[in-house]
Amino acid sequence: MGIGAQSPFYRRALYRFFKSIYFRRTARTDDRVFAAYVSPSSSLSVLDVRKSLVDPVHERFIREWVEADTVVWDIGANLGLFALPAALMVRTGRVYAFEADLEPACNLMRSLRLNQNRTLKLSVMSVAISNEDAAANFQISKFSRALNKLEAIGKLRETFVVPEETRPVPTTRIDTLARSLAAPTVLKIDMEGAEMMVLHGGEQTIAMARPNILIECQSELQDSMAAFFQKHRYVLLDGEAKGRSPLQRPAWNTVAIPNEKLAVAPS
Repeated sequence: MGIGAQSPFYRRALYRFFKSIYFRRTARTDDRVFAAYVSPSSSLSVLDVRKSLVDPVHERFIREWVEADTVVWDIGANLGLFALPAALMVRTGRVYAFEADLEPACNLMRSLRLNQNRTLKLSVMSVAISNEDAAANFQISKFSRALNKLEAIGKLRETFVVPEETRPVPTTRIDTLARSLAAPTVLKIDMEGAEMMVLHGGEQTIAMARPNILIECQSELQDSMAAFFQKHRYVLLDGEAKGRSPLQRPAWNTVAIPNEKLAVAPS
């Protein structure tokens, strides 16, 4: 029985046992290799050495949409398991990783100091991306740190989303950051229910820069997210599907591509 198939009680016990324990793993994506400090407190799957560290959806998106000159913004970077393989593809571009939780952000910076990663064009910022430039309460999950969230979005449905700690964090908008950073040509957004706040805080940048977007969508956000992308003339695709059949409503892993780009993109 795999780790993911264990009972919720067993999984919660594992999360608690491995809390704040980090170890080094090496990962391969296609013909490229990177190393990262990972923790089961963020994802139990890192304990299974048979599995790739990189989510297959992320790996495919990076392969299809990240090029040498791409500017990637990884919003909700966690351990950097999207940002690091994306940075392997970038040469003249840049990857910016944004993570509100100091612990995984610091460990991502620690990963960058490893010999395999020293030449990567990857910058890490510990800040929450939202819809305003302010401060907000950020809840640290008692169990999986991958479920940390902004308090303002309310309680999630998972039974083990129990906040152990609430701490204030700075928040800022994509539109604010784009005044001083290179605008994104690729956005990856995973904010545990705060995705619409992130989109609204980046509406001007999205309208002007027209980035390709990989975004997580919970069921309660489907209508508002569909309306947002329709307004900005994006085509929605299922990040887990093999083909490129347009969606009317977002999927859990949604790929959003500007209309004008999809017509010329390789299939």
